[in-house]
Amino acid sequence: MEKNIHVLLDVRLDSVRALHGMEIFPIIVQVSVNEKAARKLKKALQRLGTSEEQLLDASRQEEGELDKAPCPCCSLAPDGWSDLDTLLSCVRFAVSDEQKKVVWTEQSPY
Repeated sequence: MEKNIHVLLDVRLDSVRALHGMEIFPIIVQVSVNEKAARKLKKALQRLGTSEEQLLDASRQEEGELDKAPCPCCSLAPDGWSDLDTLLSCVRFAVSDEQKKVVWTEQSPY
């Protein structure tokens, strides 16, 4: 963090509070996935040992939890990207856009 390095992490929403405790304030980028988008990621999913159905189930579950996220978040529409390269470009743009916003955080009185 001292070197101002940014990384992409695949973490669950319940991990955000733990990150806040370490004074790490993540930006959540939800990549919305439909059947067509899942097919675009088929090769990458196979390398990870994950099926398209597993990806769709996880995406649906986390979309419902996104409203409760205690940090900046945004969603990428499935039709906004066509392959892994354009997905990465969309994520970079979304993060850049979110970094320009002012965010207030709660601090414990202790």
